[in-house]
Amino acid sequence: MTPSSRAWQPEMSEIVGAVFLLQRLWTYSLDGFLEPFGLTTRQWMLLAAVDQLFEEPPPLQVVADRLNTSHQNVKAMALQLQRRGLVEIVGDKADKRVKRLQTTESNRELWAAMAGQTEAFIAGLFDDLEDAELSELRGLMGPLYARAIERYRDERARRSGRR
Repeated sequence: MTPSSRAWQPEMSEIVGAVFLLQRLWTYSLDGFLEPFGLTTRQWMLLAAVDQLFEEPPPLQVVADRLNTSHQNVKAMALQLQRRGLVEIVGDKADKRVKRLQTTESNRELWAAMAGQTEAFIAGLFDDLEDAELSELRGLMGPLYARAIERYRDERARRSGRR
């Protein structure tokens, strides 16, 4: 792990705690919102990732890497979503060992049915912020996310014995 060039400040611990709690609260609320659609937050994120982050059906491992989770977790979710007809797990033409995720027409219909409600739900999460605060928050999240990804990759490498 790369040592920090900053000295610890009490506000840092408060922010870390607030971010963890915010994630748990938002996940709980989003799970409730998604329940009538038969989805969990994790499944929703997987579907969004496959649809929004990739032009071609991505390999399971690539999706796992983007969602910062394991291949096994992605495969388990994909199998659940496949049973519902929302994704297909297809073989790679060049390498039969590789499995790819492809969304279906049923998935597109589900997203269309959720569209206005999803945007309203997400907008509601930010009701207490002015537009300038929302822009500032977005700007602050970028470097925090980049550093978190760097630390995540370092830790994964350490745990797998590659470092």
